[in-house]
Amino acid sequence: MKDVIRLINCLHGALRVAGALITGAASGIGLATARRLHAEGATVILLDRDGELLKPTVAELGDRCEAVTCDVADHAGIAAVIGDVSARHGGGANPAAVQAMVDAHHAIGRIGQPAEVAAAIEFLASDDASFITGAVLPVDAGWTAA
Repeated sequence: MKDVIRLINCLHGALRVAGALITGAASGIGLATARRLHAEGATVILLDRDGELLKPTVAELGDRCEAVTCDVADHAGIAAVIGDVSARHGGGANPAAVQAMVDAHHAIGRIGQPAEVAAAIEFLASDDASFITGAVLPVDAGWTAA
């Protein structure tokens, strides 16, 4: 969604990040990503549904870091955050450009739903998948097949 925020530019194989909106930034992969991108000079906007958990990271990272309390399951809330961040940091939300990105990268032309990923997880955890081992099951709307 580079049109929403200038997120990632790939130049000659090197990743150059101007800024990133990072969900689940209070811990785990989100926190590690925030630290890594910030260390590379990016402005990081940390999102998590528990804003209190973001405070130590904001204190740790300092400049070019801000926290936003938001639950990614709240679509209206995410849209408001993207609009606010876009207004403050540049980049306009262009729905046509976002849809073009989805069309270009998702064979089925839409973004997946959490329930679809959960269904795949449930299948792999069930007895129906008892003979499946060491396999990768991409639940990515054909992203890796394209």
